[in-house]
Amino acid sequence: MAKKLWTISKKEASQLVGIVLCFALIFWTFSCEARVKSLNDPLLNVTRLELQAELDYYLSLAAARFAQLDRQETFQRILFENAVLFSEAGTLNVQGLINTVLAVLGIGALTDNVRKRLDIKKLNNANKKNA
Repeated sequence: MAKKLWTISKKEASQLVGIVLCFALIFWTFSCEARVKSLNDPLLNVTRLELQAELDYYLSLAAARFAQLDRQETFQRILFENAVLFSEAGTLNVQGLINTVLAVLGIGALTDNVRKRLDIKKLNNANKKNA
């Protein structure tokens, strides 16, 4: 029996190698997830889901920064409008001054809250990576 298997394996060696390579390729194709370099750490390889999570983080961070820019530009516009009104009328608009002060306080509070939320998220992400 062993001699018979040996002679068959000698005659069909190329087919056996091909079959083994096909099984190895099928195993590799279906068992290994595709990985790419991380956006955060180029030394780390991540899967599609992990890459999507990193991208969502960066998009939310960019949206928060754009919101901060919008608030700052609104504040600058309010200050400019009050300055123009003061220079044209020559009198101080008390209601405009109160609105400006309240806008400054509101923008400062919102900016501080966004900054604190982002710091907390960074700390939580750092703790998750270290755990």
